[in-house]
Amino acid sequence: LLSFFAEWLDSIAMIMIIWVVNVVAIVFGCLVLHKLWSLIPADKARTTPGKAVEFLFYPLFELYWIFVAIHGLAKALNAEIGQKSYQTKVSTFLSLSFCWSRLIPLVAITVDDEYAIQIPFEYAIQILFLLLLLPWWWLLLFPLLWQMKNVGMRILKKKQ
Repeated sequence: LLSFFAEWLDSIAMIMIIWVVNVVAIVFGCLVLHKLWSLIPADKARTTPGKAVEFLFYPLFELYWIFVAIHGLAKALNAEIGQKSYQTKVSTFLSLSFCWSRLIPLVAITVDDEYAIQIPFEYAIQILFLLLLLPWWWLLLFPLLWQMKNVGMRILKKKQ
């Protein structure tokens, strides 16, 4: 009985650590997204920096808006840099892949019961945490943010 409580506390501690890391990453991501959208001139931007971040927090609308906020930003940054060099461009394929990858957990949750794999309950909870709390799509996000940061720095240098 004592080992059960110890495992339970370890699980709660791990979930809390993951949650805190996710909150910090979301805040940082929102700040970066806002800053990058502010580099795009208002007459060329599809949205304002504030709306780009704010609309990502509206349930269900976020599924559409992520394409505007992320993929639209990649296209806008590429148009703003205006060079033919692919080393300084943001990969629109990577940005589109990131946007579509955000929909995969939604598809996994809404699969019809007839076709669902029978998974014991304790494993189902672990898989749900893996899908929702340990977002594997971060693997796409890091190189995408790196490219966006590099293009943003080039735009800032170009403006000076």
